[in-house]
Amino acid sequence: MGKMGVIVPGERREENLHHDIALQASVKTNAETSRKKFRSTIESIASLGERIVLSSEVFSDKKFIHVEVLEELTSYFSTIRVIVYLRRHDTMIESAYNQIVKHDPISIPFYRGVWYNLIYTQKLAPFVQMFGKDSIVVRPYEKNQFIGSTIIADFMSCIDVAPSESFVIPGGRVNTSLTLDALEYKRLLNTVCTPKEARFDVANPITQYSEQERETYPADQGHRYLLSPLERISLLKRTEADYALIAHKYLDRLCLGSASRHSKEVNK
Repeated sequence: MGKMGVIVPGERREENLHHDIALQASVKTNAETSRKKFRSTIESIASLGERIVLSSEVFSDKKFIHVEVLEELTSYFSTIRVIVYLRRHDTMIESAYNQIVKHDPISIPFYRGVWYNLIYTQKLAPFVQMFGKDSIVVRPYEKNQFIGSTIIADFMSCIDVAPSESFVIPGGRVNTSLTLDALEYKRLLNTVCTPKEARFDVANPITQYSEQERETYPADQGHRYLLSPLERISLLKRTEADYALIAHKYLDRLCLGSASRHSKEVNK
């Protein structure tokens, strides 16, 4: 990316540094202290160049940071583009649960009510207020809607960077979800493991097992879901109006996702 004039701060350091930048605005301190810490960090980053990519799920989560502190970016960058990937609620909920069981010592059973009331337009509102609607780029998190068929190619198109022959998109699956059998096994082990064991010692071999198990699935079996078809249909109906508003406002179309594909999926 650097050869293309795009700087990703800390990309060669520890894997969570992108979260560390966002966490300079942590709610663990009061808003003014967080603002000063974030301002200092951004001032240093701004000196690296004109095209900077800051990426973290934490940026949109009020549980972790003072989101309003992000307006400090306007003091250092003349143009700000907020790129947001929105995932269908049913797959987002299952993926989020899968990841916290996989990486953390979480042992609670899957709770169907979690995140049901997450409204995407409300998540976008603070960014619209700080940076303006025209600065918001909404992308559906669906492989069949990715430009170039991968999220990396899709993201690069959002920042106006065309992959050159020298740019190599990483192959293989990255941070994959556990299969349902592996997920339940990991959840049960989390009840007896230490946090370190749950995060590293147990997670790695179970992830390897999960990948091997997935390879044995019949070709027509497809993905297995925690939510039932009726639960998924109900959830999508509850979020339909929110999706339609976002599609109209940010994508200039009627539907956020691929309606025919969703219909086939939710009835599996």
